[in-house]
Parts: sequence; C-alpha cells; structure tokens
Amino acid sequence: MADFVRTILYLGNRADADTSDISPNLSVENPGAFLGVYGSSELQVTTVTLRDLEGLLDGDPANSVIEENVTFFNDGSISDPDSEDRVIYDIGAGQVTVQLDSLLLADVTLTLGDNSTLSFTNVVITQMTNGDVFLNELPGGDETAFDNINIQSINVTAVRDNASNNFAGWIIPPDVVNLQIVCFARGTMILTDAGEVPVENLTTGDQVLTLDHGFRPIRWICDTSVCRVDLAANDRLRPVIIRAGALGKGQPRTDLRVSRQHRILLRSDEAQDMFGSQDVLLPAIKLVGLDGISIDEDCEEIEYWHILLDKHEIIWANGTPSETLSTGPEAMKSFSLDARRELGELFPELFAEGWTPSLARPVPKGGAAIRRVLLPLEQDCQSVSNRPN
Repeated sequence: MADFVRTILYLGNRADADTSDISPNLSVENPGAFLGVYGSSELQVTTVTLRDLEGLLDGDPANSVIEENVTFFNDGSISDPDSEDRVIYDIGAGQVTVQLDSLLLADVTLTLGDNSTLSFTNVVITQMTNGDVFLNELPGGDETAFDNINIQSINVTAVRDNASNNFAGWIIPPDVVNLQIVCFARGTMILTDAGEVPVENLTTGDQVLTLDHGFRPIRWICDTSVCRVDLAANDRLRPVIIRAGALGKGQPRTDLRVSRQHRILLRSDEAQDMFGSQDVLLPAIKLVGLDGISIDEDCEEIEYWHILLDKHEIIWANGTPSETLSTGPEAMKSFSLDARRELGELFPELFAEGWTPSLARPVPKGGAAIRRVLLPLEQDCQSVSNRPN
C-alpha cells in the first residue's frame, strides 16, 4: 500500500456520469454531467490522500495508479473488489473515504480574478462514487497549468473521449501550487517625486524614489483583487501585516500590508558575514512571529498592486524599504494572459529562454540562513532607516 498526498481542485458535486458500472467497456454513459460552469462558491483547493493498495512508494508515480471502483479483465470479469483503491479528503463536512468512479479528459475555460480568461485542453476530470468532482492537470502534460492563478469560475466546455471513453485508473496527479502574489495592498503610501502617494493612485511614468538609483519611472502597474470567497478558500492569499514600528523606530511609520512573498529589506551584521552585504531581502511571511508582524486574519477582501520598474529596485512603502516586482518565472505565472502579453511587449527579455532576473539585494535561502539573519533583530537588525525626509 502507498499513500500519495496531493493538492487538487474540487469543482463540486454532480450527477453520476458513470451510470452503469456493470459494463466491461469502461464507458461513461453520462459525460454531459460534467459540462457547465463551476462558480467560486463551489471551487475549493483540496488536499486529498490517494491510497494505492498495490502501489509502490511515493516517488514512483509511473507505477502507481488509483483504480476505479470496478475494474474489468479482458474477458469482462470483475477484479477482486478488496483490491480497490481509496480517495480520502475533507471539503468541510468531515473526512470522507470514497473510490474513483470515472475519469475523463476535458476542455475548460478559466475566468481569472481580473475577468480575463485562460483555456486548456486535455485536463483531467475525476468523479468519486459520492458524486464529488475534481480537476487536475494531466500528468506528463502541462503540470503547472493551474499554478499561481486566481480563479473566479471554471467552465467545462467539452469532454474529450479517449480510446475506451474512460480510463481504468488515475495516474498520481501533480500538485496544484497556490497563487503567490508579490505586491502592495491598496492604501500603501509610496514615496515619489511628488511626495507620498497611495499606490492605487500611481500610474505609468510616475517617478518613485529608489534606494540605489534615485527617482525612476514606473514602467508597468496593475492590481489584483481577492474577494472574501477566495480568502476563505485559500489562506495563502491573506496579507502579512507589519505593525507600525515593528522593524524599528518609524519602520514602518504606519501599518503596512503586503502579500506573503513580498520581500522587505533588512540590515544585519549577520548578513554581512554570510553574503558580503549588510542588506538582505526577506519575504514578509518569514517575519511572521516577530513582535508586531502577523497574518491579517481579519481582512475580508484585499486589493494588491504590482509595481514594475526597469529593473528590480528597493522603494519606500509606508516609510519602509521593500521590493518592486521581480519578474521571475513564478511571478509571471500569477498574471493573466493579457498582462503577460503586455509585459512581453515592454520587456521581451522576460520570456527569453534561460533568462533570470537580477535582484537588488541577496535573498537568504534555507531555514538556517534566514534564522541567522533574524536572530539579532531586536538588537542590531533593522529595516534600513536612511529614508529622505
């Protein structure tokens, strides 16, 4: 027996698509049951345990398949029901243990948080014996199709047949990796040549003050809204709140809310020893647990803003130095197709093979390095304080 824990997308509960289990051709008699729109009130990122009773160890997915509740031999006889695999999960009403009932390939259109759309073919739809329907990427296909995107709804537009109209088993799927937005919350005050300006009032061409290169123009700016339903379904979308003074006197001057992966500039003698630079960038989520820094559990909705300059820079947000958007591969995945096209026109190098963005400061990797930077925070590690008056 082998257990495989995966994160996939729950769509909802639908009428039985495989209405005749006593059928040796493994057909799905009612595939139309999967068609239609699944709204945000139904969608839920769910952790499932796939229990393969005959499988090998995790890490050998090619040899591990979750069999359906009825498996047929070539002569039409039914296999030993005691060998049937299990799927275990909890979508909010308590843990359930069920079996795979049917599995098909489908075409879907996703509506994102900014109302743009993405379309995919040959994604995997599975239905359990209790009617619950799940969606995941096709193993061996585009295994990152659903990563780092904010979905409002999913429209299943077509069910795609294969040779037998249904698979006999479910190959262990890849994980769906949750959205990680790198940005400032609405209301953040950004220091510009016109003084401090709310981030939502900035526009392309505005001059913002950088730590290293003086005033530099904004090349691109956009926002992403996260509603109450999305926050309830995915805690990783909740912002980190850095209370006034949490990083030292006036750092920040007023409470600062940023996305979890947004990096804040810290200064530390430990960093100098490790990286040859006193200044390092740490994601806000790594600061949680320090006095005055926590996940904002009370917000019911959040509007995030992304600021892109000609290069990765440190700018002043509520009096605290923090990063602008870094255009690495994971950041690019978080934007809609239209946004990526626009960025490609402005910065074609972003999508060149092998291109890697340069960062304004070192970013410690690994728990040990991060702990060394944070250890002396109360004594001699503080946010850079030489902000212009």
